[in-house]
Amino acid sequence: MKAIFASASNGAFGYKGRLPWPSIKEDLQMFKKLTLGHNVVMGYNTFSTLPKLPNRTPVVISRQKVEGEITIIKNENLIESLKEFEQESLPKETFIIGGTSILTPEFLDLCNEIYHTSVFGEYEADVFIPNESLEYLKNRKSEIILETDKFVLRKYSEKL
Repeated sequence: MKAIFASASNGAFGYKGRLPWPSIKEDLQMFKKLTLGHNVVMGYNTFSTLPKLPNRTPVVISRQKVEGEITIIKNENLIESLKEFEQESLPKETFIIGGTSILTPEFLDLCNEIYHTSVFGEYEADVFIPNESLEYLKNRKSEIILETDKFVLRKYSEKL
């Protein structure tokens, strides 16, 4: 399993159902390149605010079935359910993309690769990445995949 997400310097993740920062073409292209043809796992709020992602299979974590979509029902065994789904969907890769309730250390620990875009600057937001999730990344080996004057994308792999 993998994860891919972005946050601003102040941890901003979302604002009024959108990204808090202006669109960054290079980062969106990298997101598309990495996730194309694969499963993208998200919570219901993220699903309801995203445009359709062509050539990707949306997997929604919800308390109830989401019509027309693959749904993993949120229950006490959510981690196990997600692991089972990943095994059943091979050889497709599975990417956790958000929201913040599933971008926690518990879920990130399932991932052998985590792609995190750090957007430079502080932005107004109503959704923030949990501090413990950003701290979690510091305990994994990382390499810079792409860097511009607007952001840096790091790939985190094995634990230190």
